[in-house]
Amino acid sequence: MKKILAVAFLFCFTSTIANAQVGPQFRQIPKPVLCGPIDVIFKALAEEDINEKPVWAGKSDDEKSDFAIFVNPKTSAFTILQFGKEWGCILGVGNKSQRFDNFVKS
Repeated sequence: MKKILAVAFLFCFTSTIANAQVGPQFRQIPKPVLCGPIDVIFKALAEEDINEKPVWAGKSDDEKSDFAIFVNPKTSAFTILQFGKEWGCILGVGNKSQRFDNFVKS
């Protein structure tokens, strides 16, 4: 499952990106995301080889969906999700997670 997540994340960055101007310094960029049944996603994140735990959660402004960040404290891997009652979408995955007060921009 981790390989699927990694491939999906890589696909997000290597896919063709079309830019539409939103403001003078902002652009709206279509971003393909991997979505599936939320119970399957939660189960996969809890599996031994991923072992990510939720560390933050919040609701969208319209309260129609939730957001969560899962982190593996030993490996610093993380996953960012947006989800509803039945479906969820992986917005991003990565590594080297750290507390923001310790954040060093690359």
